Formats: sequence, C-alpha cells, structure tokens
Amino acid sequence: MTKPKVKTITVLGRKWWDRPNGNTYNTAQVMVNGVTVGKTEYCYGYGDYYLQAAGDWLEKRGYIKRGHYPYGGATPLWRYCSDNNIHLEYSAHYCLKKEL
Repeated sequence: MTKPKVKTITVLGRKWWDRPNGNTYNTAQVMVNGVTVGKTEYCYGYGDYYLQAAGDWLEKRGYIKRGHYPYGGATPLWRYCSDNNIHLEYSAHYCLKKEL
C-alpha cells in the first residue's frame, strides 16, 4: 500500500507522572493529513519526548525519512517538517495512568 504525500502531521501526547518514583511516561496519537494513523507505545520520557517517539513511529512505518547522525540520533521531527514544508501541530496534557 502506497503512503500518501505527507502535508500535515498532528501529534497529541498524553503524559503520566509517577509521583512516588518521579518518572514521567507518555504515549502519542499520531495523525497524518488529518487521519489518525496510530499510537506510540507506552514509554518513559519527560518533556517533549512524546514528539520524538512520534517521529520514530512515523519513520519506522515509512511516512517520513529523517537524516541520522553518526552518534545515533535523528533529525528532530520539527526540523524535518520545517525542511520539507510539512505543517506540524503538537500538544500534550497530563492524564491518569489508565488513560495512556
């Protein structure tokens, strides 16, 4: 199945803070051209890590092809979208663990 040309990417993150241990976990709903294409797995990460996980998810499934650095990192999703004229929207909110 051929992937559509990506014009917009929307990432809706959900974060849960494990108060006793001080860790943050997240998931993200990923949309391409206004259509939900999937959800990232539950994982550890604070700040905007849900956005990095969404970029990895999109690349693994063939929606985008980012550059990779010699030390193992990849071009951030916001930079990839800026360089390729793709409109990126993202937001996140804290929720209960069961809502991840």
